[in-house]
Amino acid sequence: MKFDASEINRLRAIPLTAVLEQFGCEPDSSDPKYQFKSPVGRLSIDRQSKTRFYAHDIGIGGGGALDLVQLLQTSQLDKQDREAFKNAAQVLGGEITPQAIERAQQQDRADKATPSEPPKHSD
Repeated sequence: MKFDASEINRLRAIPLTAVLEQFGCEPDSSDPKYQFKSPVGRLSIDRQSKTRFYAHDIGIGGGGALDLVQLLQTSQLDKQDREAFKNAAQVLGGEITPQAIERAQQQDRADKATPSEPPKHSD
């Protein structure tokens, strides 16, 4: 899908608070109009422009709704990656037995010790 400049500008101009609400971010009780709790940590909206933002915990800022969505989507992907890593670590740490690891390592050593035959050519 292609967007022309006017459509991109329209998307950028969507209020940041609408984007934050869509992503489930919560206003911070200390400053509910400009400070939010988000998946990337504390996030503030610039009081003057209201189109610029800064994610304090990760040190990244930007301008407009498109930048904010990209940041929040990336954080969701990072979270999915972390969950996948944790799940993989649990499988490797809890469900694969030391005996299975030892058998695989022995097989790997045996494979390295056995010279492989050169591939046969069929002419």
